[in-house]
Amino acid sequence: MEIAFKILGRTRVRVDGEFVADWGKPKARAVLAVLLLNAGNAISVNSIADWVWPERRPANLHATVHTAITSIRAALQRTGVRFTLRNEERSYRLDIDRSLIDLHVFRKLVDRARAIGGTDHQAACALVEEALELWGDEPLADLDSEPAARRRDHLVRSYYLSASHALLYGLGKLGDYARMLDHLDEIPPEHDLEILLAKHRLTALYGLGRAHEALSYLVRIRRRIVNEIGDGSEAELNALHERLRVRHEQSPPVRTPGPRYLPHDVDVFVGRENLLSDLDALVPPRPVPRYTGTPDLPEMSFCATDQ
Repeated sequence: MEIAFKILGRTRVRVDGEFVADWGKPKARAVLAVLLLNAGNAISVNSIADWVWPERRPANLHATVHTAITSIRAALQRTGVRFTLRNEERSYRLDIDRSLIDLHVFRKLVDRARAIGGTDHQAACALVEEALELWGDEPLADLDSEPAARRRDHLVRSYYLSASHALLYGLGKLGDYARMLDHLDEIPPEHDLEILLAKHRLTALYGLGRAHEALSYLVRIRRRIVNEIGDGSEAELNALHERLRVRHEQSPPVRTPGPRYLPHDVDVFVGRENLLSDLDALVPPRPVPRYTGTPDLPEMSFCATDQ
């Protein structure tokens, strides 16, 4: 079943096979984000207001929310999916198949990856990569409130970063250190000081034999951790770097194969003289040049003679 609703980013709905972001007014998009985030559960009008109108509530809150609900219902009908959106005692409840919502698909993909990660790293990594492709720039981007900020931080840490760690772990088990670095470079820079990400980068650099680059990175990130966090977590990086360094120095050097040449031409055969003699007997006599004429203007002719 295809995804029809996205909240990992702006609130988008799929209409005629295309995702549309500007399907309604900003507050209607924000209300739909709250409903999709809590699909299957009743959300009170007051809770909706906390998420959507954090600073100043509308004078007639219930009427304003009802107007947004009317716009949302029209947008949902345009998607062609089955849904129920009802008013229950000053609350609204959206019943819809959760497999149509990108956030829930993301979670299911990662859960499937974790279930097989211990036995099939390749397949697990593929599932996590599929999940990460669903991640937008910022989840719940149409919501600007304290409850939304808290939930957004939870989603980033418990979903996005957790999935990234799972992918990096699996790639490390596969020895695919180049893809580890590629994914690390795709993670937003505000997460640079995450200690697990720093460990993954050290592991990948040493796995690629880039020991000097790993040391330079350690010095830079350790200085930032001390200056910006000061929680002592740089000691973990020091310990990991030392283990990686010792392992790197004890491993045999990688030898680059030299050029490979074709064998020399064979001009003399050794052994089996009797067979060679029989072969020579089958070859007609080689013509020997005979010179005639005067010394000043010699002429050359060939005649067959026995050697």
